Amino acid sequence: MRGRTGLALLLIGAGVLIILNKMGFLVGSLFGILFPILLIVLGVVGIYNKKMILGGIMIGFGLIMLMGKLAWLLGWLVAIGFILYGISLLRGKGYVP
Repeated sequence: MRGRTGLALLLIGAGVLIILNKMGFLVGSLFGILFPILLIVLGVVGIYNKKMILGGIMIGFGLIMLMGKLAWLLGWLVAIGFILYGISLLRGKGYVP
């Protein structure tokens, strides 16, 4: 019964978020990130409840949507990684193939 209660609460929360977004109380970009996370959580709940295929599909869609929303963050992380690696090369501690 706990699995059904958790799923019910997630669905109610998703519905409330959709209504608040339609009423203009939430920022669209925040909702755009919360929806893929909700899909991932529902996919994990599905896998936990032995619905492997449905859960995997929901996790896959959620991850694809989340990667699209957080692409700007990936660019920043790559740039910071390049800078840190360049500094380590200047210090003589970096690996050069």
